[in-house]
Amino acid sequence: MLAYQDGLPFYLNSVVGTLFFAGLFFGGYYLIQHSRKPKLA
Repeated sequence: MLAYQDGLPFYLNSVVGTLFFAGLFFGGYYLIQHSRKPKLA
C-alpha cells in the first residue's frame, strides 16, 4: 500500500502526458486526413 502512496505525486503528470500525446496523435491524424483535398477530374 505504501508503494501506491509514494506514486501519487507522479500520477497527475502521467495523466497529463497521456492526454497530451493522445491529443497529439489523434489530432495529427485528423489534420492529415482533412488537409488532403480530393482532386476533381
